[in-house]
Amino acid sequence: MKNLTIKKITYLSLVIYTISLFNNAILYSDNQGNIHNTSAWMCLGFGWMSIFAGGILETLVWSANVFYFISVAITLISETQKKQLVTILSTISLFLSLSYIFQSIHFEGDNGKFLIVKLDIGYWLWILSIAIVSLVSILDYYTTIRYKNLQNLNNK
Repeated sequence: MKNLTIKKITYLSLVIYTISLFNNAILYSDNQGNIHNTSAWMCLGFGWMSIFAGGILETLVWSANVFYFISVAITLISETQKKQLVTILSTISLFLSLSYIFQSIHFEGDNGKFLIVKLDIGYWLWILSIAIVSLVSILDYYTTIRYKNLQNLNNK
């Protein structure tokens, strides 16, 4: 794939990521059965702090953001893309972000653990933005390998 196309798709991913931040990510039920929501902004800003409340999985899921932004930065800044590194980092990011689907408990600061009722649109847009970067990097990496292999065969 051409670098310009990859960069345009990466910018699209950043736009979707930004849109996700303006939506609710998680709906959860408290001990009295009341439904509350957590915005994606809150998840991004404070998700890493869940480790202090015992939310190790939530902290791991939150780290998907770090891998995503490193992948995006390498893609947009590097003229000689490190295709293998971007593929590895973005795939790790995708798997970490998807792992939250299996989470049934939400940590809300000092208030404790609450039952997750629904993963809302903010979460799914976040997944989409990460998936776009991951899939494009995988396609680009493997088409580059295939192209090099064909060149090597033609040179023999």
